[in-house]
Amino acid sequence: MNEQEQLKQQLKDFEEKCIYQDTQIARLLNDNKDTYQANQQLTQQILSLDNIVNQLIMENQFLRNENDSIKQNSYKAQSNFYSTYSDQEFFEPNHEIADMISQKQKKLKELKLIQQKEELKPNQPNKIVQSLLDEVIQDKIMNLQMDITALQQLLQQ
Repeated sequence: MNEQEQLKQQLKDFEEKCIYQDTQIARLLNDNKDTYQANQQLTQQILSLDNIVNQLIMENQFLRNENDSIKQNSYKAQSNFYSTYSDQEFFEPNHEIADMISQKQKKLKELKLIQQKEELKPNQPNKIVQSLLDEVIQDKIMNLQMDITALQQLLQQ
């Protein structure tokens, strides 16, 4: 081979390498585009998840506040209950609560009977006294019903 043929061969080899490298570059560019698009999609998904997490954090905080409020109300009711009834001897919460519920239910029945008897009486001579008596009885009935409900809830805890 003479020098000119060697140069032609080197030129041909060089051109083949260039074509091969151009093909590699085109392939890398396509891969880069695909990677870029995948990164864009992942970024959108991450932003969406971030929004969801922020919403969950806010909802969790709201639920914690609600839970704290319920605990405070429960604690107040329980402390009121214990401060009212703890001075009794041999205070056993469950048995005492059940006894108190039955006692209050008996009082409630008695008051309702009194209320029914008062309603059945013919015209009372003093309507003001009768209306005051009705109010007192109704107030006592409501208080007893609230006490029974509170005691039943406390018993369930």
